[in-house]
Amino acid sequence: MPRLDIGDLTHALTLYRPWPWAFTLPENPKRVENRDWAPPHELLGQRFCLHAGAAWSSDAAEDIEFHLGVDLEARRPLMPPKVISHVARLVGYLVSYPSSPRNEGQVIAISEALKAYVRAQAATLWYSGPYGWVVDQVVELPRPISCPGQVKLWQMPISIQHLVRSRLLEETHAHTR
Repeated sequence: MPRLDIGDLTHALTLYRPWPWAFTLPENPKRVENRDWAPPHELLGQRFCLHAGAAWSSDAAEDIEFHLGVDLEARRPLMPPKVISHVARLVGYLVSYPSSPRNEGQVIAISEALKAYVRAQAATLWYSGPYGWVVDQVVELPRPISCPGQVKLWQMPISIQHLVRSRLLEETHAHTR
């Protein structure tokens, strides 16, 4: 595992379960989080947490099973609610225009080199727009952190920020031994 730049890690984005775990599927992992709003510009290039909300989306679980053959409903007990479960880096986002095909919208990325990666995500089954937050360097925490969370993107309490950093360091050390 490459060394992770932990950075500030101050924010979390709450998702319906099982979406956070779709980011670490062994085949065709999710790399786009669809929103109806653009991410804050300050978050580009930064790492943030994925928070598994209280609600379970059976539609999402069925969609994942239909497209990928992965039965997340059976794994539901392993996907607890109200936890910080993953960390990812926001590398850019896609913007769809109603009159354009999905992959012909605007691309905003942290570097020219990553623009092609961001644009390629528009062609995946994960992108539906209108804004597709594109991530890389997704890491599942070795032990999820209990946290009630909030709606949308929110600033984590300092105590949770410290716990996330220590769990990431555990993960990094476990892979360097």
